[in-house]
Amino acid sequence: MADKTTVVLDGSEHPQPRGQRLGRTSPDQRIQVTVYVRPNPRTKENLDDVNESIYEKKERDHLDHDSYVDQFGASAEDLESVHAFADSYGLEVLEASAAKRLVTVEGRARDLEAAFGVQLDDYRDSRQVAIYQSHKGAARIPSHLDGVVTAVLGLDNRPFATPHIRKGVAKPRAANSPASIAKRYKFPQGLDYSKSLVALIELGGGYNAADIATYFQNQGTTPPNMLTPIGTNGATNAPTGDPIGPDGEVALDIDVAGGVAPGIALLGAFGANTEQGFANIVLAATHYIWSETGKLPDALSISWGAPDCDWSTGGIRVMHQALQAASALGVAVTAASGDNGSTDGVNDGKQHVDLPASLEYATGAGGTSAMPNSEPVWMSGPIEGTGGGVATIFPVPGFQKVIPDLPVNVDTQKPGRCVPDVAASADPAYGYPVQVDGQTQVYGGTSAAAPLWAAAIAAINAVTGARMGNPNSMLYQWAASKSRATNPVTQGNNGAYSAKPGNLYNACCGVGTPNVEQLILSFRKVLGLKGKRPKGPSGPTGPARGGDTGLGF
Repeated sequence: MADKTTVVLDGSEHPQPRGQRLGRTSPDQRIQVTVYVRPNPRTKENLDDVNESIYEKKERDHLDHDSYVDQFGASAEDLESVHAFADSYGLEVLEASAAKRLVTVEGRARDLEAAFGVQLDDYRDSRQVAIYQSHKGAARIPSHLDGVVTAVLGLDNRPFATPHIRKGVAKPRAANSPASIAKRYKFPQGLDYSKSLVALIELGGGYNAADIATYFQNQGTTPPNMLTPIGTNGATNAPTGDPIGPDGEVALDIDVAGGVAPGIALLGAFGANTEQGFANIVLAATHYIWSETGKLPDALSISWGAPDCDWSTGGIRVMHQALQAASALGVAVTAASGDNGSTDGVNDGKQHVDLPASLEYATGAGGTSAMPNSEPVWMSGPIEGTGGGVATIFPVPGFQKVIPDLPVNVDTQKPGRCVPDVAASADPAYGYPVQVDGQTQVYGGTSAAAPLWAAAIAAINAVTGARMGNPNSMLYQWAASKSRATNPVTQGNNGAYSAKPGNLYNACCGVGTPNVEQLILSFRKVLGLKGKRPKGPSGPTGPARGGDTGLGF
């Protein structure tokens, strides 16, 4: 018998549906929904405290995966309670994962409506020419699951994120070949990346092996080791044949990461382009264990995002917890800050930051114009340039407090999480050549900066033998001490925020572009290393807690 006593699920409301309402969803339409649950209630430690402790110590003892699942995974009892709830409404359980703390179910719209106390309606999204389902108001859950369930995603499945890529002209003023960009940012030459792994988060499109082989042969460098792709919520590696669409994003990620780190292993991680699909593929990649090495990824690279105002509170909570887990496991997460300047493409007269780049446990990557003799902020026009700004829904995290005179939000004049943290070449006028759908194209966008920084972290790990994990606290400390681990960007603006000489940080390009040689030296110093490799897994200062977000994180 289903539990008829229900409570409102906090954070389950969504922004007003866009586009035309078409009417009630067909009661027999089958829809996938994911229920996310709390960490094991027997664990008394807070994962934020664990992260803070990890990154305060030189030993940098990230949690191994088994320990993480035991301490912070979902309990068998909680998973069973959700399973029983799903059974009581005739919903089919597709996946139940202790590591990812989720249960994904599928069922008819009528049964999902009864289970979660909502009315599902169909909408046509005029921007995507797609039909999706949504609901007004909050979802409800059985009272005995109150406190067990942290979020439910999938009842709103609107097309969600955009790739942060911009097409360049056929013959740009200069092109960032892998060799030239690696030299510019001082990636170590001749490094063995064969045991390094970066997961590329994709929400559409796909790649062809022939394009990868052609590109790296033309570049005269070792191609990446492309692992068997993974997918969630029905998504797969599915090239569209359109080089201007998502295929271009996938190719840019592969060619940038593989180009600056020859021979690196790359994992294509494909999720559905919904809030649910985005969260689930990040979780899948975070907990992916490479069978060849038994290791988790060195880094996740995320080149997709959406303005903070487009996310539900539940979606933000799930993504925050996914990145929080990645940090504890020593998996860095680099995320593009957006390509629409300080408004992030929102036409409400206010400034916005992109998410997930603005989450505390992400390393937001902004963009520069990599000119031959200078590197200012990338801003090509009123609405094309690097995203960045000051969040209104997140407090200033501890790692940013070492920087004096942090910018405040220009609309509210209040402090908050500043984005991005770092930057790299993104101007399509000085774009990256890529091979996609049998063609050579030139692309830019902050979606090039994210895989470049993910590859930089893989290089640091490969040289030191340690797992850098979340680099944010170190990056800000090094910037404050003027260690030259990053190159400050001191010219230009992204609309509402400016870079100026003497600033240690700006809300366009963060603490600057990478100097990978110096990053390696700085990381070695923090680890107390005198030789080329440490004796074992270790690591230094990382993300300090920022404070109460008010979002139940």
